[in-house]
This record gives sequence, C-alpha cells and structure tokens, in this order.
Amino acid sequence: MPDDKKIEKKELSDLSQKLEINNEKKESFEDIKKIEKREVLEKIGETSYDQLKEGKKETEKVNVSTSVYADDKDKSEAREKEIEKTLEAGLEDFYINMPEEKRREFKRMGEETAGKINKLLEQSRVKAKKIVKLIKKWLLLIPGINKFFLEQEVKIKTDRILKLKVEI
Repeated sequence: MPDDKKIEKKELSDLSQKLEINNEKKESFEDIKKIEKREVLEKIGETSYDQLKEGKKETEKVNVSTSVYADDKDKSEAREKEIEKTLEAGLEDFYINMPEEKRREFKRMGEETAGKINKLLEQSRVKAKKIVKLIKKWLLLIPGINKFFLEQEVKIKTDRILKLKVEI
C-alpha cells in the first residue's frame, strides 16, 4: 500500500507540473497573438491596439498604408513582365527577320498589348475573347504570317496568360 501512495503522489506532482507548463505556453501563445494583432492593426493604420482594447473606435476613415498598394503594384508589374515573356515566346525568328521600323512598332504594340491584358486580368471576371482579340491584333503585325499558325499561337498564348491570373 505505501508504494501505491508514493506512485500516486509522484504522478500527481508530474501532472501538476505538466499543467503549469501548459498554462505558461497558453499564456505566451495568447501574448504572441496580441502582439501580432497589434502589429497588423498599426500596419493598416487602424486605431491602436490599446484603444481597441479600451473599446474606443475611430470614426474617421482608415488610412491604409502605401505598402498595401505597393504590394499590389509590384504584383501587377510582375504579372505584366510575365505576360510580355509569354507573348514574345517563340516569335524570335519573326522578330529578327522584320525590318527595323516594323520591329519598333511590333515591340511598342506588344508592350501596349501586355498592359491592356494585365488590366483585364486585374478584373474579377476575365473575358478570354478580349485577350484573344488583343493578341490576334498584335500578331497580325507580323508580315506574311500564316493564318493557321496565328490561330494556334493566339490559343497557346491566351491559355498561358489565363494561367497567370491564377498563379499570381
């Protein structure tokens, strides 16, 4: 019998130690969550965490920091670069064989097309027909392009560009 009581006491002390450790972890986890919440609120320019804790709310418009817009701008620029790469893929031979004046026009129109497509991709609902029309108009600048090749390239490029909408 005495051995059972010793085991029970030992088990109880072990359990109480584990419980204390878990409580400490729980408190530290809650502290971390509060700190993260405070940082997020201060980042987006909301009222400070302390004011929210006290129940005070600002009635003024929330000043969203420029970093949020900068992130969107960076994503948009990155997507536009990817669109340009997709559009120019496989057209190197055609570009080299063009006269200098046609090259400049082709490059300028390609950049404009990439910008327009990027704006279309920013919309919540993307219309593939508009993208097809833009790419087709741009590819028609290539002198003597085969109709079937044109249709095939437009389809391939449109599919790759629509994948960018999902990826980025």
